[in-house]
Amino acid sequence: MNAYHIFARFYDEMMADAPYEKWQTFFMEAIRRYSLQAQKIADIGCGTGKLSLFFADQGYEVYAMDPSPLMLLQLDQKLTGKLRNQIHLCEMGAAELELPQTVDMAVSFCDSLNYIVDERELARAFRKIHSALTDGGMVLFDLHTPYKIAELYGDSLYFDECEEYTYIWETHKDPEQQVIEHDLVFFVKEANGLYQRFDESHRQRAYDHLFIKTLLIQAGFSEIECFADFTWEQVSEQTERYFFIARKRWEETSDRSCDGQQRKTIAEK
Repeated sequence: MNAYHIFARFYDEMMADAPYEKWQTFFMEAIRRYSLQAQKIADIGCGTGKLSLFFADQGYEVYAMDPSPLMLLQLDQKLTGKLRNQIHLCEMGAAELELPQTVDMAVSFCDSLNYIVDERELARAFRKIHSALTDGGMVLFDLHTPYKIAELYGDSLYFDECEEYTYIWETHKDPEQQVIEHDLVFFVKEANGLYQRFDESHRQRAYDHLFIKTLLIQAGFSEIECFADFTWEQVSEQTERYFFIARKRWEETSDRSCDGQQRKTIAEK
């Protein structure tokens, strides 16, 4: 999974128009729809923590996980008072997930899991998530779809000039591999008035929803459902964002789900 560097410093400003309210609404609808009684949540790929703060505001204890220490630093600067005991910062990606205790629910929004471009790493991430959940716990995540990568993303170049920085954002797509590459160049204004250049690249890969379902089954999940575009409608060929929800079986134990000996998985091929 790609880690954010200088981008983290300006992420909140640059992503101000991201549909956070839709993610929040979908989460609350899922809680009601499945009668979830969660107390502890893992926020996987939490970034600068906008959703982690929302989960905490709803009363949950949150493990805010991200592979980028600079993203977590942005979140840490937002923590005051009881939030420092309620939100635990964890520098790790989904495939390295190790928590001091199990959680009732794992959430990964903002297409965070699309940053895992290797199938075996994604399979490992689902096994790690499964192991981190209590029996009966659920995972809820979204993904960009192959349709969105192939049809709606394109090779593009755009830029913006802000008070503290100027950036150039170039995207390239590989439809055959279902991969989109983001190349960013930042020119950051220093105290002396000069600008320093920083380069950063990220890759995202889309996966077919049936392939994702196969990985979830192999990881030990059941009651797997997939919905379309912030709704509870079934997916179609024009779906832009998958929303998955799956449950860890009540009879499963963490040791069995994690040891990889009970089933042959993608990662073992």
